[in-house]
Amino acid sequence: MNASSGHDQVDNPVYLTYFNAPFALLMVFMLIMVFMYAQHANGRWVAKAFRSTHSILVAWAVDSGCTKHVVNDRSTLSDFETIDASLVIGDGKALAVTGRGTLRVQAYDTNKKQHTIIFKHVWYCPDLDVPLFSMRCWRKLGNTGAIFGDVNNRDCLRHGTTQYPIANRGDEYVWNISVQIPDDALACARVAVADRPPAAVSAIKLKPAAHSTWHLRLGHMATAAVLHTAQHQCVHGLVFLGNNDIDPNVPCDSCVAAGLKRTTRNRIKMSESLRSTAPMELIHIDGLTFAIFSFGCLYVYVFTCDFSRLRHCIGVARKSDFLMALQRFIQIYARKSGHTVNTIAINCIQTDGAGELADGATRRWCEANQIAIQLSAPGVPQENGIAEKSNEILKKMARTIQKAAAFPANFWLFSMNLAAHILMFSTPKIFGGKVTCYERMFGFKPDISHLRVPGCLVWYYNYQIKKLSFQDDRARKGVLLGYCHRPRSYLIYSWDTN
Repeated sequence: MNASSGHDQVDNPVYLTYFNAPFALLMVFMLIMVFMYAQHANGRWVAKAFRSTHSILVAWAVDSGCTKHVVNDRSTLSDFETIDASLVIGDGKALAVTGRGTLRVQAYDTNKKQHTIIFKHVWYCPDLDVPLFSMRCWRKLGNTGAIFGDVNNRDCLRHGTTQYPIANRGDEYVWNISVQIPDDALACARVAVADRPPAAVSAIKLKPAAHSTWHLRLGHMATAAVLHTAQHQCVHGLVFLGNNDIDPNVPCDSCVAAGLKRTTRNRIKMSESLRSTAPMELIHIDGLTFAIFSFGCLYVYVFTCDFSRLRHCIGVARKSDFLMALQRFIQIYARKSGHTVNTIAINCIQTDGAGELADGATRRWCEANQIAIQLSAPGVPQENGIAEKSNEILKKMARTIQKAAAFPANFWLFSMNLAAHILMFSTPKIFGGKVTCYERMFGFKPDISHLRVPGCLVWYYNYQIKKLSFQDDRARKGVLLGYCHRPRSYLIYSWDTN
């Protein structure tokens, strides 16, 4: 347990020397609110937090028997990580400890000077009634201590020559502090994910799930679309448990916040929309640029098959890497194995005329492999409408998944790939609403029993164990990020190795 004092603030508290009626009424109202948030339970005062913009006021109960500093509010901790531990309280009851992190507090000393103190490895116990301050950890810092019940001195905590006053509330002492709320997006995302119950991920098919669970597994697909897919048996493994538990009058928060809603447009006839007669004959390509890097990628290219409407995303670091992305896409989908050589099945690609998509090395490579390049007319994005629509659908679903799963902002590449994977099992209206993109592409109905809720906590097998000892864990915890193109493989983010 480490703690250190930060830099003292230069400005001292300012005391008003004149009477301001509105300000006085505001101060009285704040005092009443603070008093109302204090409740007496089981003979002990339990102080609840009074939230402000960047910090909250907390009454930290000083405990001489506690071995760790413990809080019951996750939002106060930064650098949060999940742990499995227990806390035994005075009545012998054991409470679960689900994580730990860094706590930044601000406190006034006896001279009314404010100090910033950082406590590391503070435990988080959600079932704890009141946060506990450990005197054992405080004394381990060295040159620290406490003064209790001395008639000549005020009750206080001592750190060197600095003394922090504490209040005596009946049978316990309380240290009134101000806790800073961390603004780190990654820390907030880890806190949000860590509270989710673990769910085992394996190749074994799960039992039937509720309608709301399938709504999450299918990337927040519209409820009507999920019911339509199950009713027409477009996929295997989509089995509901009980009646529909989704209220149509109460929309999903993530769907509303991310803007995933139906947009009206003029219906396009199939004869005008489909320009191919077989899978991979015509590929629509367009690129997207993001503001931050995602595991070395700043751009993503979306490949859409005209015949099946199957979509695939490939991230690159520079636009000049598009040819590598095209070759990677062909390696995954568009090669037919012959007796001696592999032949490329793509006949034509449709782009908007961007330089990296139609000129230079890309044009030379396409000419060498007999792939035609069609360019949309300048200023007429409707001619590349399939690619533009694919981008819009992918971004909306990826944004919804990212918000619901509490992924950090730099995880956008995983969200885009996850959305593209889920959309393979959708049933576009252009195919009559009864055929999935996957079946249109590969010729048979897909099995979606492998789908899980994005962002859920999972157990995965520890392949690095190497059977070193009998005590080594065979499984570790992680966060589900998506699905790998390898058979029966998941993409899991490990908290241990990041």
